[in-house]
Amino acid sequence: MSKDEKAYVIFAEPRLVFFGYMTDDEAGSDSPTVSRIRQCIYWSSGTKGALGLASLGPAPGSRVSPAVLSHRIRTRVEGVALCSPEAVAAWEAEPWG
Repeated sequence: MSKDEKAYVIFAEPRLVFFGYMTDDEAGSDSPTVSRIRQCIYWSSGTKGALGLASLGPAPGSRVSPAVLSHRIRTRVEGVALCSPEAVAAWEAEPWG
């Protein structure tokens, strides 16, 4: 991760949710390239909704894929949310069920 990258949750069509690192410029892009990207397959009720993924991170019972080095999102990006340090730690724990 470069010093300019920050952790984000990315919401994309069709109902895709990702976590990864990107610069502010990439976060504003329609087709961002995200490093160390993970996909959230399912988040448990303890996550407290989609935005809870950025504030709290995936709670126990959630399912998160392993990271890949880099991925360009080519579907419509609906939103990005900057992650809290607590959320980053939860995502990096790579929870799966």
